[in-house]
Amino acid sequence: MRVILFVVVLLALVGVLVADGASMYGAHRNAIDFSNRAAEQAAQTYADTGGSEDAVHRVIQDMAVNEGFELVDLSYHRGTTRWYEVTVQAAGTTYLLGHLPFVKDHLAQQSTAVAHF
Repeated sequence: MRVILFVVVLLALVGVLVADGASMYGAHRNAIDFSNRAAEQAAQTYADTGGSEDAVHRVIQDMAVNEGFELVDLSYHRGTTRWYEVTVQAAGTTYLLGHLPFVKDHLAQQSTAVAHF
């Protein structure tokens, strides 16, 4: 009877960890997709507004808030070409890992994308 109870508890724990891992992977993929879209939108907004970096920041910040992401960095670079670099952070839904003190601060998923124009 103890062996069966141990196996059931172990399978439940593994199931929760797999669900947390899938959630973290989903957050990572969403952050990648959003950062790519945000970088392209930043370049397009910059071109549409005639070079207004304030307008770009407002548009990208609104996009991030509306879609549940945190905008970590938005920077405009000028060299031989021009480009926007966007870094966003997303948090997945966790059932177990978010409650562990030594792990919970490392669960946010970040992604950076660049759009040249």
